[in-house]
Amino acid sequence: MESVNPLINETPEIPKYINLLTKENTKVSVEVDVIRSTSETIKNQLIDIYDGETIDIPVCDIEEATLVRIIAYCKEHYKDAPPAEDDEFTRPPPITEFDRKFTSEVELPALLQLIVAVNHLSIKNLLFIATKEVADRMKREVDQTTDKSTEASVEALRKFFDIKRDYNDAEYEKAKEEVAWCFETKN
Repeated sequence: MESVNPLINETPEIPKYINLLTKENTKVSVEVDVIRSTSETIKNQLIDIYDGETIDIPVCDIEEATLVRIIAYCKEHYKDAPPAEDDEFTRPPPITEFDRKFTSEVELPALLQLIVAVNHLSIKNLLFIATKEVADRMKREVDQTTDKSTEASVEALRKFFDIKRDYNDAEYEKAKEEVAWCFETKN
């Protein structure tokens, strides 16, 4: 007789909670319905490995603070309609006030960690919202520069992401000459 996975077929045997094991090897408990309806990765892992016992799923590259934040988002949105299947013409999800506050209150390094984590967990709506927040912050940073040249924009983004220049001034000027077309401005 073929075994039935209760996580695919809605049956009473479904555990109410599972544990996600973080990068620090901390267990973070989450309701199955919350994480299963928002994360494709966890949903697929549950289908593949659930054996009727308590389940611990490693999410080794995700820090506990980031995972707790992701779960808070999932709790807010798990009853929403699932995103459409992969389609290049899929409309982005509506961004709620909760979503705006959720991403705007996060410092840039933590927001970048969040993006990597939700990409790994395949939480498409949160990935869109978080990447949009980074793009909006980048645009604001560039818009704040008084000099609107390409070079000033590059320097603004270098500062925004805390990227150190690999070249000294002479090497930088030589590199600029080699790709002068990059620094031409359109009138």
